[in-house]
Amino acid sequence: KNILKRRKAIVEHPFGTIKRTLGYSYFLRKNLESVNAESSSMFIAYNLKRLLSMLSVSELCERFKVAG
Repeated sequence: KNILKRRKAIVEHPFGTIKRTLGYSYFLRKNLESVNAESSSMFIAYNLKRLLSMLSVSELCERFKVAG
């Protein structure tokens, strides 16, 4: 029971944050492929926002240079 509560808190937190801070509460597209693309772009934006809160832009650029 405690494991399920913990998993629910960990998994559902990003969805609540996306809805609350990014104002994303419904899909604008109709078919499944378009909805998947739309949600993927929103999750990428969320992850980039989190990444920029952890690293500065210059540090992020340096890390991309090293990786590429």
